[in-house]
Amino acid sequence: GARMRDQRAVSAGVMALVMIGVAGCIFAPLASVWLWIAILGLGQGGSFAMGLTLIRLFRGPSAQDRVLALDYLYILAMLTMPLLYLAVTQLPVV
Repeated sequence: GARMRDQRAVSAGVMALVMIGVAGCIFAPLASVWLWIAILGLGQGGSFAMGLTLIRLFRGPSAQDRVLALDYLYILAMLTMPLLYLAVTQLPVV
């Protein structure tokens, strides 16, 4: 695939989503909070993905294996943390 030469537009876009989502959560009527939470979530998810992508783009080829291991650890955490939370919340209260 083709690489973008300049990632600033994508970074500005996800940052704008975060700022719009936060502003909406603070200032918008309570009935519309789900819309602003969704926009905020898109911005935060995009920021996280952008961060992982920028690490990969600005490191040399020698760091590719370490970055790939980092990607796998994030995927592992993404898959296991909800299960761990579910298991902990289902424990009986003593």
